[in-house]
Amino acid sequence: MASETTLLEVGKVSSAAASPPAHASKALADQGIDVCVTALGGEVVAQFRTDLEANVVSLRRRVYELSGIPCNEQRLLLGHETLGDHQVVGELACSTEQLCISLIRFLQPRALSGSADGELRLWELDTGMCSRCFPTPSAVLCIVADWISRTALSGHSDGIFRLWDLDRGACLRELQDETATGIPRCVALNWGNKIAVSGCPLKKYGLATSHNELDVVLWDLANGRRIRGFSTGSSAPSVSLEVDWCRLHVLVGGGNSLSLLDLETGDAVFQLSVSAPLQIMAVDWTAQLALTGGGCTGILQLWDLHDQNCRHEFQCEGVVKSLAIDAVIMQGMAAGTDTNGKLAHWIW
Repeated sequence: MASETTLLEVGKVSSAAASPPAHASKALADQGIDVCVTALGGEVVAQFRTDLEANVVSLRRRVYELSGIPCNEQRLLLGHETLGDHQVVGELACSTEQLCISLIRFLQPRALSGSADGELRLWELDTGMCSRCFPTPSAVLCIVADWISRTALSGHSDGIFRLWDLDRGACLRELQDETATGIPRCVALNWGNKIAVSGCPLKKYGLATSHNELDVVLWDLANGRRIRGFSTGSSAPSVSLEVDWCRLHVLVGGGNSLSLLDLETGDAVFQLSVSAPLQIMAVDWTAQLALTGGGCTGILQLWDLHDQNCRHEFQCEGVVKSLAIDAVIMQGMAAGTDTNGKLAHWIW
């Protein structure tokens, strides 16, 4: 989830100044002009031809149609001037055949959900409305989004991961290992390096029985292929994972086991035993602290990953569904349902 409004620069400031046309040109002769909207990095966001009588509102709509960038996230600039909604293209055009415009993007707070009916839904948190649906052929079991790149990766009951362009609502690629029999339940994404890590807790025909099962997979998002498979050394299903992308370590939990794996070598750094079956976790990699728990037991444990021991154990009176940890203020939070089935949260 995008926790707050974020400024994302996806426009390149044009050197052209906003000035009325100096003289008649070919563009004026046919009462139209080519528009090029570019990004700060130099890439083209959209190219189209429009009437000279079109206003900036219509330009935003056209950019949305071609790029998928919502109109309310667009700030269009000509030179250093921010364009107003009712400014007209004919007043902005120079004598050249092309109008070069820059775009600065302001990301709106959004959430992405997946459900058993196979649909992904993109939600506008400001309005509470669903702005887009992504139909898929099988139930969604896990999902992760990168809000800066506007991409998401979802894992499904058919054993396939699907990479999405959230702006266009298009599936970019399917990730599937023909030799794998696992059904995904947890996934982490690093779009900058085009890699992802997934856990496969359930086998298509039952729980894993071998300690040598490859229940963690490192994926190459550029080609959709598996880079490497890992085993936690436990027969318990892997239901939760968190990745330290700086050290290339992945913390994997499931059953009564908590394992740290090295993604470069495939070696297990350590394996710990937890008090109650692990369902979820939250990790502060800087402080090397992990909070684990979940399920109906309500038992949570705070782990020191450096010393590999349990610092504290907490008890929540209810079913814990999600966890968060802030090591700076040494505070943790759990959310779920209490013994009466009502939504509840616990802070300590």
